Amino acid sequence: MYDTHCHMLPGLDDGAADLTETLEFLNLAAGQGVTAVFTTPHCCDGVFDCTKDAILGTWQRVCDAAEKQGLRIRILPGAEIRVTHDLVDRYDAGRLLTLGGTGRFLLLELPPMFIVPGVLRIIRQLGERGITPLIAHAERNPTILARPDLAVDLIFEGAR
Repeated sequence: MYDTHCHMLPGLDDGAADLTETLEFLNLAAGQGVTAVFTTPHCCDGVFDCTKDAILGTWQRVCDAAEKQGLRIRILPGAEIRVTHDLVDRYDAGRLLTLGGTGRFLLLELPPMFIVPGVLRIIRQLGERGITPLIAHAERNPTILARPDLAVDLIFEGAR
């Protein structure tokens, strides 16, 4: 089983406070049958602006500590990236971390209120670059809750 969205990198956002807590989270996940976890701290949301380098450095520190403890869980890097007007430019500049560093998937957090045509355009532009956007927490986004048909539009443009 894969956990595709968790905030367990220490000290980067509102997730794990320190490495000890991260290792506790990993132990709990492994004990519940999770075999791989994508560590996805908040990125570019105006509160937690984790950089790609900071995420990768902290991720490597966690991987090293988990290996030293003998934890049998795969730990993969990622980020929960807030959609902003310059998201595609940041992606093109190499500043955004795809899930697992594969260059295939971006975990996107939609703003609570968003301009539908702009978000659809961003999703389409990412698709043109070979990126599949994965929408985090669509089920609690106020705009989608008010207009559930938007989920269909997001999927039609290439989001999952």
